[in-house]
Amino acid sequence: MAITYKVKVEGRIYESEKSDFALPGKETMEFRYDPTKPFEVQLHIEGDNLWTFSRDLLAEAVEGVPAGLGDVRVFPTEQDIHITLDPGKSYHATLVFPLDKVAWFLKGTFRRVPRGKEHIDPARYDKFSIMCIEHQFVNSEAVWQKLAEGI
Repeated sequence: MAITYKVKVEGRIYESEKSDFALPGKETMEFRYDPTKPFEVQLHIEGDNLWTFSRDLLAEAVEGVPAGLGDVRVFPTEQDIHITLDPGKSYHATLVFPLDKVAWFLKGTFRRVPRGKEHIDPARYDKFSIMCIEHQFVNSEAVWQKLAEGI
């Protein structure tokens, strides 16, 4: 991913007791955006901890709506955005960021590629990812079913 927009944000990390994540004690994490993959944002947590998820997922939280059904879920409070990684499993981590900092990052992504102006370059996505984007499936099982049916 050729990252062209990065914003470092101070956040808090809360891990479950059974977490197998190797999250650092540091609280500075980095949101990343590549306009050639306009539907995605990345959250880099020091080391090899890199999470890729939907820009719209993050936007919904900034707009005050809890969102997410998979491995990444977001929910807002009056002043913060909570991002839970691997929710529902025996372990997970919740990252908490100031709402204004996440909103500022998103504003920068929408300046680069406005909502509704995203373009899917098939050369940069695999068939599975394109189907997720085009059909907005809420879980990967539905996509795999459609692929098995030859769609």
